[in-house]
Amino acid sequence: MSNIDFSALTFTAEQVRDLAELIRLERVEAGPFAQFHDVHTGIRYNKEIGFIGEAGLVGKTDLGCDSVADQLDIPVKKKVWEPNRFRIFLKECYKDLDDTLALYARRTGTPVSDLTGTDYLNLVEQLAGEAVQKMLWRTWLMDTDATNVGAGAGTELITAAVPVAHFNLIDGYWSQIADIVAANPTQQTVVTANATATKAEQFDDLTPALAFEYLMNATYNMPVELVRQQNKIGMITRYFANQVKKQFQTTNTHPEAYQAVKDGVDILMVNGIEFAIQDDWTEQILAYNDLGARWHLPHRAIITTKENLAYGIETESGFATFDTFFDKVTDYSYIKMLDSIDVKVLQDRLIQVIY
Repeated sequence: MSNIDFSALTFTAEQVRDLAELIRLERVEAGPFAQFHDVHTGIRYNKEIGFIGEAGLVGKTDLGCDSVADQLDIPVKKKVWEPNRFRIFLKECYKDLDDTLALYARRTGTPVSDLTGTDYLNLVEQLAGEAVQKMLWRTWLMDTDATNVGAGAGTELITAAVPVAHFNLIDGYWSQIADIVAANPTQQTVVTANATATKAEQFDDLTPALAFEYLMNATYNMPVELVRQQNKIGMITRYFANQVKKQFQTTNTHPEAYQAVKDGVDILMVNGIEFAIQDDWTEQILAYNDLGARWHLPHRAIITTKENLAYGIETESGFATFDTFFDKVTDYSYIKMLDSIDVKVLQDRLIQVIY
């Protein structure tokens, strides 16, 4: 069957005949991923990322000619890129467009089977490109140990019936963050509503006052290394942010703290830190981290820097583009993309999370 399901439309002379007449379904737009993440190109397997620390203690009493030389003891640490190759591979047969409005987008005669360059395949490619942007945001939820809810094995985090292979590609940001805060609990502010038993309780128990308290506590509890950063950014789920906004409105404080849009993203200002409201997080957590009776951590936020949220790709010139081609032997038209990807929280001390 074709990649676009036209079965909802009745194909008659009086129905929609032009792809341009189709109205896009309401959807949450993929936000500007590169606005909050730092791209590294040319990443191949096991490429090391090196970090050099600060010099140790210096300055002792001068003992004259017999003074012992200082040892700076400058530490060096590393993380390693572990990219995994992904493939997007779509194919279309012109016959699958029979009796659909898309047949008007086909060529005629002998070239009818070649869909490359037609309005139809251009639309499929456009939609596939939007799906790639969603995939980038989905790297936050990826976990190589994740399994479907009810699988009886692994870490059951992915909504039942959702293909788990889309989440096992790499260990994503939240997976890495979980390891970081397990070793350094002070870098997490716990949202108690996340641990309640039902979906209703998870939302009812996050009151405006608590939501505001959690964010304020996080800003005060940041590691000193993060405090020193002049380019801090925050990101937060939508309901969490809305509860903070309600607290501002209830107490008639911080009227300037909520900016409707900044660079296309809603912004919440708390204690001098701009929190970008990430609807991509909200949409994907509710869709893909549905545990049945409850969601897995529906309320989340982070304070970090853009440079600390690295994503690496193999392609040197930026993200790979689609290769669209036609095979005259099989009469199929193809859309294909190959690249490798990994993400890294580069410095463990440059995060403070709330969930």
